[in-house]
Amino acid sequence: MPNLEISPELEAAIAAGFDARDRANMGPTIEYFAALLEANPGNAAVPYELAGAYDTAGQEGKAERYYLEVFGAGLSGDRHRRALLQYGSTLRNLGRFEESLSVFADARQR
Repeated sequence: MPNLEISPELEAAIAAGFDARDRANMGPTIEYFAALLEANPGNAAVPYELAGAYDTAGQEGKAERYYLEVFGAGLSGDRHRRALLQYGSTLRNLGRFEESLSVFADARQR
């Protein structure tokens, strides 16, 4: 069962990982969010952050898996809208333009 609750401690851990990232070297950020996901299985916010880290590293193929996990876990609100936009961009970068346009249309409706 997905966990849609994000405790203040988890929010702080997510913020710390985001703040420490180095766009020129995303390996440590990916490792950080992968460990955070392992420690918080089923939480919908953590795979979103891991997907974003893979995206920033230019590893869209790996990011896609985590975006799909996020959508299956029932992420909602602002994070869900941001995930849709990022996923649409990922699909575009993967050359899947029609899928990308469909995701962007969904994001606009939300």
